[in-house]
Amino acid sequence: MRAPAPRVTTGEMALHTCMLCEAVCGIRVDTDGERVTSIRGDADDPFSRGHLCPKAAALGDVSSDPDRVRQPLRRVGDRFVPIGWDEALDEQLVDALSGNASFSGVAVTVSAESPSS
Repeated sequence: MRAPAPRVTTGEMALHTCMLCEAVCGIRVDTDGERVTSIRGDADDPFSRGHLCPKAAALGDVSSDPDRVRQPLRRVGDRFVPIGWDEALDEQLVDALSGNASFSGVAVTVSAESPSS
């Protein structure tokens, strides 16, 4: 389960949890409007005690990356076309339940491991 996104307003600092790995470190996120200006470890977090790994330090870059996928995409030939969330989820559910998925024979699972594992 993902932690709710912090409310973002101009010049605000929000306490949050990094969800990139199983350590779920506490982070302090400084913002200017919708832009992340700084990410630091939260010294008051009882688990991470202010530690910040390189992945968490780069969260601001990930958030502002112009190539970041922000909505579902459908492959049409050799390109990708944006589609709505409801359409994408319905399509995946129908494929999974019908057994006609392009991944036939492959199970769907949830991973709780670090992306770098």
